Amino acid sequence: AASFRAALAREMATCLAGRPVVVVVAVKDSGHVAPELLGARRLERQVALPELDDATHGRVFIAQCAYVKFSTALLGSPSEVGAVVRRHKLRDRLDFAQALRRLVWQEGRPASLRDVIECDVHGTSEEDLGAVSQAMRWTVAVHEAGHALVGYLASEGRYVPAYCSIGSRRKSAGLVMPSYDMIQRSERGEDTFADKLQRLRVMLAGRCAEHVVLGPDQISAGGAGSDMESASRLAMKMMGSLGLPVKAADDADMAGNLLVIIGNPIDCEVRDCSDKARSLLREQYLHVLHLLRSNRHLLLKLARELTKQSVLLQDDLRRIMGGGKRAPGNPAASIHALLKAA
Repeated sequence: AASFRAALAREMATCLAGRPVVVVVAVKDSGHVAPELLGARRLERQVALPELDDATHGRVFIAQCAYVKFSTALLGSPSEVGAVVRRHKLRDRLDFAQALRRLVWQEGRPASLRDVIECDVHGTSEEDLGAVSQAMRWTVAVHEAGHALVGYLASEGRYVPAYCSIGSRRKSAGLVMPSYDMIQRSERGEDTFADKLQRLRVMLAGRCAEHVVLGPDQISAGGAGSDMESASRLAMKMMGSLGLPVKAADDADMAGNLLVIIGNPIDCEVRDCSDKARSLLREQYLHVLHLLRSNRHLLLKLARELTKQSVLLQDDLRRIMGGGKRAPGNPAASIHALLKAA
C-alpha cells in the first residue's frame, strides 16, 4: 500500500504538468489521507459531503431489497425504514433483504415496517439464543417499559418511541428505539437543555422502573450497566464540556457552571466535574422515580403487554401511554422564562 501511494503521488505530479487529471480520494476525515498525496498541486480541494439522512438510508435499503414486495405504508415512510436499518452494516442489511424475500414468499403478502423491525429486533439467524426464564423476562419487560414510558412522559408527550421490544439478542435483552423525530432533531444539532435532560432521564428510567416495581433490593445487578455508562458520559459532558447547569430554577443556577474544561483536565477539574455530574444524576433519578411512581399503573400495563407481544410499535405505545401524567415542570419553560426576564 505504501509503495502504491508513493507511485500514485509521482504519477500525479507528472500528469498534472501535461494535462488536467481529476483524482478523487474518499475518506471519512482529511487526516486519513496519506501525507505524500497532500503535496502542492496534488489534492488541492476538499469537499465535505453531508451525512446521509434517514430517508436516504431508507430509500437505499428499499432499492437493495430486489424482488421484495413492500406495503404501500412502508414505501411511503422511508425515514422510518432508514432509522431502523442505518445502524447496521451492509452485510446485515443484505441479510434483512433475504429474510424479507423469504417472508414474502412464505406468507404471500407484502413486507411491512413491522417486518423490518422484527429483523432489527430478533436478527435473521435461526440460531437458538437460549430460553429465558419468566422471572427474567418480566424484569426485562419492566426495564424496557420504563425507558419507553419516560421517553414519552418526560418529553411532554412530544416523542413516542418508534418501538419497544424484549427480544433476546447477544448484546442486549431488550431495546427501545427513540422517536424518529427526536433522532432527526438531535442529528440536526437542535438539542436544547430540556432535550439533554430528557435523554438523561430515559437512560435512568430502566433502573428506576425496576426500583419501583421490583423493589430497590431486587434490581438487576448488571442489566442497567450500559445505561449507567451512557448516563455518566452524558452527565460529564453536560457539566464539563457544555457548561450546562445542574438545574435551572433561577439565575444563580444558570450562572453556576459556566467554566468548561478545555484541553486535558487536571485532577481538581475532574473531581469538580464528577461531583456536579453525580448531583445531576441524583437529581434526575429522583425526578424519574417520582414520575414512574405517579404512573405505576401505566408502567405495569406496558410491561404486561411486552411480555405478551415482545414487540410494541409506535401506535401500540401511543395507545397504551396516552393517559399518563406529564413530568412535573418543564425545564425548557424555566429557561425561556429566565431569558425573557433578562
